[in-house]
Amino acid sequence: MTKWWMGAAVAALFLGQATTTRAQYAPQGGAMPEPTPLCPSGAGAMTPGPLNSQMAPPGPADCLGLPASVPGAFDDRCEAPERAWYAAAGVQALQRQKLGNHFLGIIDPSNLDTGFPFGILPRNVQPGFNLSELKNNMMFGPSATVGYMCDNHSIEVTGFYIPENESSVDFKSPGKIDAFFFNPPVGFEGNNGLWAQADRLRASLRTTMANGEVNYRYWDKAVTGAELILGARYLFLRERLAIFTDDEGLTVHDFVFNLPDPTRQANYQTEVNNNLVLGQIGFEWQHPLCCWLSLGMNGKAGWGVNIFNMNTLLARGDGLLGAQSHHSDTFFASLYEFGAFADVLLSERMKLRIGYDLMWIVHLPDAESQLNFDLSQPAHVINENGSILYHGPMVQLQFLF
Repeated sequence: MTKWWMGAAVAALFLGQATTTRAQYAPQGGAMPEPTPLCPSGAGAMTPGPLNSQMAPPGPADCLGLPASVPGAFDDRCEAPERAWYAAAGVQALQRQKLGNHFLGIIDPSNLDTGFPFGILPRNVQPGFNLSELKNNMMFGPSATVGYMCDNHSIEVTGFYIPENESSVDFKSPGKIDAFFFNPPVGFEGNNGLWAQADRLRASLRTTMANGEVNYRYWDKAVTGAELILGARYLFLRERLAIFTDDEGLTVHDFVFNLPDPTRQANYQTEVNNNLVLGQIGFEWQHPLCCWLSLGMNGKAGWGVNIFNMNTLLARGDGLLGAQSHHSDTFFASLYEFGAFADVLLSERMKLRIGYDLMWIVHLPDAESQLNFDLSQPAHVINENGSILYHGPMVQLQFLF
């Protein structure tokens, strides 16, 4: 009896401890934990444990994955590079600096067609005629650009053309113009010295210019608005300076056609053709002010060779050729260009550029520097180291295709 009672007490103590332990792990509210999940077996019965590959539901489709061509998180770009053609068309205007301080002749107060040997000037001469009085016109011509860009690189071909433009100054003073030309050839004596006590002296400058460039452009995405320019450039510049003298054209005419005597007229002309072949480096920078307007600047510097030739001509009014010569040479030349502009965004792929350019050509024989009053040496090159500054506005309409 005693043994039975002791066994019952031990069993009751064991059951009480099990109940206490289960209560400690039961959630609040007395709810029991969920049973182990079951899955259907092939026979329809519930099977405990994780699902095998045959029983697991299907995962996401393959189309939701990223292709192998997409860059990783540490790549320097997150999208395919942009590729596009672009073009521009517009007008380039340039004006030459004033001609130098070159006197062509003096005013002879005597008003007597007596002639005088060169170096023996009449008394009481007055200030004469200067090439600086010739006002150069603003010259206009078309400009165009075609290029292809890929990501942050581009290759472009650009250029402009200025057709022949003439600026002139005409001095008229009957019987009072003494020009400085001397040693004329036979047939240019006039009635008493063709360039002494003349009636009219006219100076004109004709200019033609063509420019072509092939440039590579690079811009760094971390340096906003800045571009590096590397390329090659060809510039053709022709200047033709002509000085026309009419000995008695304002005072003596023929009786039949009332025209001046062509044998007392002369045209002296120097023509220089400069062909600059240059390698160049430059930059372009712009900064947006608002969503439709940005300001910028650009600059280029080029160094290379100038293939130069000069033609000199002296002809009488009736076509008699007095002198004709040709000279050519090749030497170092350089060019420096700077511009400022404003870009107006007209649409997503079209903008209007308005700017102003300066172009300085150095180591250049210009026409006025080759002026030689000694008509016995018309081919003599006086100066091969001149320089010319051009400046003017430009307008371009730019497209991105």
